Amino acid sequence: MKLTKLFSVFVLISLLIWSSFGVLGDGKNIFLSSISHSFQVSSKRTNIGIHPNHIAKWTCMIYASWDTTLCINDTKFLIEELKKVGSSKELNIVVLLDTMYPKDETNFLYILKNTTRNIPWYEKDSNLGDWRTLAEFIDRVKKNFTAQHYILIIASPHGMAWQGVCQDNDINKGRTQAQLEATFIDMSELTTALKRITNNGRERIDIIGFDTCITASVEVAYQIAPYANYMVASEENMQSFSSNPNYTWPHYKSLSKLREFPNMSAEDFAKCIVNNFVAESNTSAYLRCYPTKKWVNIPINTTLSAINLSRVSQVASAVDKLAMNLIK
Repeated sequence: MKLTKLFSVFVLISLLIWSSFGVLGDGKNIFLSSISHSFQVSSKRTNIGIHPNHIAKWTCMIYASWDTTLCINDTKFLIEELKKVGSSKELNIVVLLDTMYPKDETNFLYILKNTTRNIPWYEKDSNLGDWRTLAEFIDRVKKNFTAQHYILIIASPHGMAWQGVCQDNDINKGRTQAQLEATFIDMSELTTALKRITNNGRERIDIIGFDTCITASVEVAYQIAPYANYMVASEENMQSFSSNPNYTWPHYKSLSKLREFPNMSAEDFAKCIVNNFVAESNTSAYLRCYPTKKWVNIPINTTLSAINLSRVSQVASAVDKLAMNLIK
């Protein structure tokens, strides 16, 4: 009887040790699927990247909220751009991709050169317009793709400045109804998510980028400043891959540079993203006017800028004084 108990304990310990090397079953670490949505999880980091026992220089987290009736073809362009770069020993590229077409589903992807690796996610279709999904994604990435530096890119076809980001539609409803009842992460909810995953700002994200329109505002910068060091965003518009790929967020060019020079500082990488962006005045974009159901070609301006968030409080104070004087 004692031998049986000792053998059971030995087997259990062996399985735990074996799983920590990520070679149990199909080669994926068992701790990955044990993480719950309640955030009551172990703080143990279980790296499952290309080099499991290595802490990379950078991890790029892309939160792609494309469960929307617009820009339905952009997702494949994004993934193809990222696959051209691929992860390396010093750079992890991880994506949470939520799509409406061809399937209404959410995929957790590790991007490799010319291919992707699917990672288990806790549900088939997540609401990326919920701040808890964002927090869950970042929490899982930081535990499983550890790095010295992190960049979070929030990608979405709809940018609403201080009102919010990451619109998520319900495909089971009609097009108009889906847009009217769409969920999104407002600034207070974004703050809640960032506060949670940065340990109340003690573990700041190096760069937060917004691959969406009109988010480079004082209000947005002020909200995320306690939880990140730099922000990269557009004051005006961003093009979609399907409309005009020449003027989109430079995923391939900037990440290729980071892969080549992984010792790049956060400030230099933020500048690198902007320097590789091609801005355009009065470029064209096709937008669908829903009342008439017609596609129209309109001129738009594209911009992108890098912001040092450590100085945002000074800007906010100056804006407050200006506003008070204008009110008087």
